[in-house]
Amino acid sequence: MKVLGTVKDAATEVPLPGAKIRLYVREEELAVLQSDSEGKFRHESESQYLGEILICKVEKAGYEPQKVIQEFEEDEVTLAIKLVPKKEEKIEFTVNLKDEKRTPLKGVNISLEVNGEGVGVGISDKDGIFKIALSPDLEGRTINYDAELAGFGLASGALLLKKETSHEITMKKITMKNKETKSMEKILKGAKGVNGQLELLENKIRIKRMGALSLMTKGLKWDKEILINQISSIQFKNAGALGGYIQFAFLGDKEAKGGIFQATRDENTILFSKAQQSDFEEIKSMIEKRMAEPEGKGTPRSEIYEMAEPEVKGTPRSEIYEMAEPEVKGTPRSEIYDLEKLAELKEKGIISEEEFNAKKKQILGL
Repeated sequence: MKVLGTVKDAATEVPLPGAKIRLYVREEELAVLQSDSEGKFRHESESQYLGEILICKVEKAGYEPQKVIQEFEEDEVTLAIKLVPKKEEKIEFTVNLKDEKRTPLKGVNISLEVNGEGVGVGISDKDGIFKIALSPDLEGRTINYDAELAGFGLASGALLLKKETSHEITMKKITMKNKETKSMEKILKGAKGVNGQLELLENKIRIKRMGALSLMTKGLKWDKEILINQISSIQFKNAGALGGYIQFAFLGDKEAKGGIFQATRDENTILFSKAQQSDFEEIKSMIEKRMAEPEGKGTPRSEIYEMAEPEVKGTPRSEIYEMAEPEVKGTPRSEIYDLEKLAELKEKGIISEEEFNAKKKQILGL
């Protein structure tokens, strides 16, 4: 007795290797076979099964299982088996977006995440509907969504995914009161430094922390806003070998002392390079004018200390205060700290290797 056969894709007629074939007669399993690279299989036996019914079961990943029944009319049976591809199962995720008046919202940007990884993005249609097919592997997991549309507040949330998941999101319009936020306030002038950014607004300044140096020298800080009429003085050091800085003192505060290393530890100070200095000079001038305006009654006139580099000579000391870097001696821990900060400035490209070595010798008293 011989059983010969081929296994192919029903749609493309392409031979399918690796299909699993099981042969049965009288519910007794005769053989378990596997199709070869050409989709063929073969089984031979000395037993005689004339008049018996052969049952052939075929399985392959990605295809619907197939069962073929054939009678043994002769000693040899030939089977042509065609497998139908499985329909890929997906999770249907649907979001219905409306405003507070139940009006559908078109053009809402949707982003989806699972465990911090993006799994889909899209835009709602004219009916406020957003649909997406997700992997079945995500079933039973929590999906986080963000919905954004100009003029509306951000809508965020989380859902447990099922085979068919639908959700309605009501988005709230931003009122005029809501618009009075930081992002909507007019910035009159901005200056970007090494470890932060200074912004001048209508009646206050904003210090924004940014960059790796900010994290190393100050740690993670929130943005800071100060009313202009609370500023008592401004210190400004021109950028030289170790960079420059602008430093603010406020009513009731003790004025900070020292040079650039101490400035890196002061939350009211922003460091800048030579290339960035002109922006800080301009914003400093604008802040001074605001401080001198009649509206700021009772506001002390700013004492501006222009801390020049050593090469500035012949300038009256009443106008320019030369504030050299303090040489800390006899205090090992202070020297180590200053050396660490000096290395950070070199790594940021603010000072050169030669400037680093010269300042290191100065700190160590060599």
